[in-house]
Amino acid sequence: MKCCVFGVILLIGICQAEIPAEVPDLDDFEAIKERCEKKGGAGTYEKLKTAGEQAQSCIKDIIDVDKIKTEVEEAKKTGSMDEVFGKYCGKRPQIRECVKKVYDAVQPCLEENEKNALNVTGNIVRQISDFACYRDGDRIAMFVAEKGVECLNSRVESIKSCVNQTLKFNPATFSPNSIPNLTIDKKKCDDLTTIQNCIVKDLEDHCSSTTPANVIDALFRFVKKTACKEAKTKRSISLKRAVRNVMTITQDQFRESLEHKMKTTCQKNGGDGAFENLETSFNNSRACFMKHRIFGTPSNIYQSNLSNCTNDYRNALKNCLAEGEKYFADFILELIQSLYGFIYKNYGKIMAGGQPSAELTSCMRTLSNDEVQKKLYSCSNTTLNELTITNNIITLPPKSQICESLTEVSTCISKTIKNTCIRDITISQLADDFVETMTAPCQNKRR
Repeated sequence: MKCCVFGVILLIGICQAEIPAEVPDLDDFEAIKERCEKKGGAGTYEKLKTAGEQAQSCIKDIIDVDKIKTEVEEAKKTGSMDEVFGKYCGKRPQIRECVKKVYDAVQPCLEENEKNALNVTGNIVRQISDFACYRDGDRIAMFVAEKGVECLNSRVESIKSCVNQTLKFNPATFSPNSIPNLTIDKKKCDDLTTIQNCIVKDLEDHCSSTTPANVIDALFRFVKKTACKEAKTKRSISLKRAVRNVMTITQDQFRESLEHKMKTTCQKNGGDGAFENLETSFNNSRACFMKHRIFGTPSNIYQSNLSNCTNDYRNALKNCLAEGEKYFADFILELIQSLYGFIYKNYGKIMAGGQPSAELTSCMRTLSNDEVQKKLYSCSNTTLNELTITNNIITLPPKSQICESLTEVSTCISKTIKNTCIRDITISQLADDFVETMTAPCQNKRR
């Protein structure tokens, strides 16, 4: 579990191209020597020690720390840091071969449960390197460019406090004569989440941009996929529930708006009983709609059900609208169908591997931030001003005007998402797809 915390510190080291000047000698850990000799027999400890020395020499032959530091500083000036990190990320297989010697040599010293835990720990370390080197080091380059290193350095004491408050770990009391417990249980996973939330909150509050907090948050989530697998099912279910809840809330809000703003309009355009007919058909449509489960019905069938369930309601709505506004009833259906199509189309991408990616989860968390919510709300201000209400009578703008606003709003939201969340190809594609989704009804030339 501590590997992910180590990953935060490691990320600082990678970005600065610095490592500790002195690595502790294995001879300082008497408990390891006793364990190896007892479990593996005479000579086991010496083999481990030799493997450690060979691994250290092997890594130094591959990575020249001073050279990396110089290259990073030069690359900052030209904006080509991704090339530097990409080059060294390509050396991971060689470095893993160096480390494998130690991994093999330590096996005879461990209990069976510790061997299993070491396998998990090895996978976590591998995932940390894969995370950092995603797309040839693009994440590290972005992290450095957004002053992530400077922010982490300025918050080192706070990060330590986040770790120590949860783990109750005091370095002064650490004894080299005890071997730490490597097993990862539910409590350690819970501790990891607590540490994650504490560190990310601190970075959000004190860094000049959201990027450092986003990257660290994504790092924790990325690692927890391996370390804490039981979280997978819960996260998958919650996403489905969230989608359903959003749709239900939207319908409830629309109904409330319908009752308050449509009555006079229906009376003027459709005559007596028009509003009551609209309200009844809306309730019937909703009841019909709720019988069909999203995610449990194929997309084409679900879309057809949407059309069938809302047919009477759309006819009633047309009766309430002025002649030049009747397009709106079918336009709304097309927009809703487009949104559901977006969900069906991208669900596999969103839930790849059975759960949202670390980047997407971090993005969703960031978008819930109050400041980001204000930005997203400001994107929709122009659309809210499109409706004209005079004496409780709603007047809709022409379809071309609504389409112009939808394009403007969806583009604004897409840009906000891209600028706020971690740079990631899936998030960028989803943001672009969102613009296409919102403007799809505007491509229909029949009306």
